[in-house]
Amino acid sequence: MGQQLEPFEDPNNKGNSYIYYTGKPCIEPECNEPAGTVWSPFWCFKHNVERIKRISIQLDNIVKNKAGITKEP
Repeated sequence: MGQQLEPFEDPNNKGNSYIYYTGKPCIEPECNEPAGTVWSPFWCFKHNVERIKRISIQLDNIVKNKAGITKEP
């Protein structure tokens, strides 16, 4: 079986439903997709997934650095 998606990256999750659309476009330059998920009113689904993954990587690196596990730039 494949890897299970996190709720924020599952397009079928109710948190990514149109009910959270704000009526405004995504704040990413040149993106006109509707903004709004349960995780943020500012990004479209695609850009919200990218944003949360970036944040998760940064937080993981902070935790690893604090624990002395790795030294990432």
